[in-house]
Amino acid sequence: MLVSAFLLPFVYLIKLLLNLTLLLDCFSLDMAREFSVLEEKHSQSQAELVRRCSDFEEKYSQSQTELAQASTALNDANTLNSTLRAQLDSEKVTHETVPCIAVFLLLA
Repeated sequence: MLVSAFLLPFVYLIKLLLNLTLLLDCFSLDMAREFSVLEEKHSQSQAELVRRCSDFEEKYSQSQTELAQASTALNDANTLNSTLRAQLDSEKVTHETVPCIAVFLLLA
């Protein structure tokens, strides 16, 4: 009787430990599921981030191309402007010189 009274707390302790083990197993399974869900969300976020970065890189590249084209067009316009100004200056000199020569010839 004394032995069974002495063993009774140990039996309850073992039963309590078994119940705690089952609870920990359930908790562990829940944590594993949540971890799996978080890994999946992380994976999807990474894929979205890669896609968005790719889109931004494409837009940046396209903008660089458009900027180069605009720069080329501006340079062409500046070259044309310089050429036309040179022609205009040349024509001004011609038109200013001809009357002077005509007057000089008339006076001569």
